[in-house]
Order: sequence, then structure tokens, then C-alpha cells
Amino acid sequence: MQNPVNVLQKNVAACPGKPRPGTLTRQPTTIDAHTAPSRPVLALLGMLLALLLAGCNLSGNAGPPTLTPPPAPTPTGSTLFFNAPYNIALPPETRVPGTGIFYQGPQNDVYLFTIQGLQAFKRVDDTINWNGIIAPGVVGNYNLQLKLNSNISPAQLYATGPVRVGIMNPLPREVPLDSMPSSLPWFDNISIDYVVPQGEQVPGTTLVFQGIQDNTAYLTGGTGYPYFPLGNSVIWFGRLTDRVLVRYDLRVSRLDEIGLGLTGTARLWLTPWSSP
Repeated sequence: MQNPVNVLQKNVAACPGKPRPGTLTRQPTTIDAHTAPSRPVLALLGMLLALLLAGCNLSGNAGPPTLTPPPAPTPTGSTLFFNAPYNIALPPETRVPGTGIFYQGPQNDVYLFTIQGLQAFKRVDDTINWNGIIAPGVVGNYNLQLKLNSNISPAQLYATGPVRVGIMNPLPREVPLDSMPSSLPWFDNISIDYVVPQGEQVPGTTLVFQGIQDNTAYLTGGTGYPYFPLGNSVIWFGRLTDRVLVRYDLRVSRLDEIGLGLTGTARLWLTPWSSP
């Protein structure tokens, strides 16, 4: 194969004399074979160019979206937890049920509380935190904030915030729905989002997810019809302990290889110790 430098030099030598019309008067540049880029250098330049183009392509076109990992199964154990919203009006001489929080009343420009028997002066937007046993076998972690409802006269002080309720050693047993208490629950509108693998029990119930049949969840352990298609209601009422009643109002939100998805709300009724 001929050296391109030698071919160029021959072409220059074959064209002596005056330049042709329309050509440049500058003499052509002579390329020295000793100063021409070597093959390794050209290969390196090629690699750098390829990397540059690849980088431009990545920056201009986003790759495939990151897949969301499947939800973890809802854990079960010796304590069943609920994250409950809580709201209570506080007229003077009010105790937050089952707790050591007691509101005595306004005093000058503040509100007087006793928390576990100790005085606490509070203002609107202050917080009140309390953790302890609120009923036999039931613990509550209260994280409340004081608010004032000025839309009524006189203005009403109240406390609002989340409560983490733990039911220790639950032993669920189903109770007929028509025996549900007429009294208001202690905790209402508790958000539920369970993922139950096949062969596992729905937390806080007697229901066991046995699998999928014709795109329908097959649940045993209850007294009613055991088949629940996607989007259908799953209503269960029963006791978690002798002192705790629960009602679930759920829907089948997923049915796949991960398991059964149940979303909805729960209500809790507690029976505290008898008042002295």
C-alpha cells in the first residue's frame, strides 16, 4: 500500500509552474511522515471521540426509569400497631382519656395543664407529648398540638395530632357485625395499607390469604363468603383482646405474585380500667 505522504508529494511535483486560474497562490503544505499522527494516537483519538459522543447521547436522552421496588409484606408480631389521627376538644377540667394529660383551664394569658401530675403552662401551637399504657395491654404514644377554634363562641381549645397505638399480644377472633358498639370509637379513620403474602394472615383478623383463583382473592378463616375480587370490600369486625374491638373497612387493591393488597380504614374501641 502506497504511503499517502509520498502520493501527495508526487502530485505536488507533477504540477510545477504558475497556478491555474481559480486556485490559491499559496504553496501546498508538505506533510512529513515523521510528524504525522501514529496509528496508536489515532486509535486513542477515536476512543475519546466515541466516549464524547456516548456522553452526549446519555445527557440528551434519559435512560429507562428506575423501577419502584415491590412493597414489603406487612410484618406481624407480638404487638399490632396502628397510626391513628386524634382530635379532642378541651373544655376546662378535661382529661385526655387513658392518659396522664389533664387540662385545668385558662390562667391569665396561658392554659394550665398537669402532665403526670406536674404543672405545665401552654399556649396555642405548643405541643403535648405523652407515652404510656392507656388500657390493659394497650400502649399509646401521643404527639399532640394545641389549637384554638375561633369559629365558635366562646373559642374552643382542642388538641390534635397522631397517636401510635400498640396492641400487645393480640388474639383476633371474629364477632358478628350487628354486635358492634353504639358508642364512638376511641380511634377512628385509621389508615390501613397491608400487603399479605400467600399463606399469611391479614394482620388483626382471622382471615388467611390462601391465593388467587380466577383473579379473585381466596380468604379463609372468616364466617362469610371467602372470595373477594379486585376492588371489592373486605369488612371484618372482632376482638383483638378482651379490652379491644376493631372494625376493618378495606378493599382489595392488588392481586399479584407479591401478594394481596388491602387498603382502607380501621376503628378501635378500648375498655379502660374502671374508674376509682
